[in-house]
Amino acid sequence: MKEEIFTAFKELGFTLTPTGETWQMFEYEGVAFVVRQDDDDDESFFCMAVPQIADFENYSLPVICALNECVNSTIKYVKANVISESVWLFYERELIEDEINFEEVISHMVQRLMASYIFAVKKINELKELLDSGESEEDDNPFDGVLIDEIEFSDDVATDDYDDTDDDVAIDDDETDNNKKL
Repeated sequence: MKEEIFTAFKELGFTLTPTGETWQMFEYEGVAFVVRQDDDDDESFFCMAVPQIADFENYSLPVICALNECVNSTIKYVKANVISESVWLFYERELIEDEINFEEVISHMVQRLMASYIFAVKKINELKELLDSGESEEDDNPFDGVLIDEIEFSDDVATDDYDDTDDDVAIDDDETDNNKKL
């Protein structure tokens, strides 16, 4: 399957350059991408990444942590991880040989990673500006300094009228037995 993947890269016009035992690199629109090439038995695992989009030398730890949290909670399929004191964007997937058009998969992964890279760079700049200005997101928090003990609940809340038992719902004994098997 690896040979088919590397053939698809060539068909798409990408030149893969080995960067060590595990990674091969290619460039797209000035951004370096790497493809993971494992020697293990799992040929269905395919990983592409954009390495070193932000490092600890140039950005503070709060910016790095906020960037990772933002990317990982906002973007589907692509995840940010810290590797060797820098943030990398990863897209991993399982390849199923009979279902895969490798050229289409590679194109899709490159597009997703590129969009994620652009998103991450914008977020880095926003976070850096926020920290440089001396402001923080907490400054806009209307609950800053409010303790739970200070919150008064209204007597208008209709909790007494709530009935969590529903006599119309019957549970079939067979269903509960099936659920136990799961």
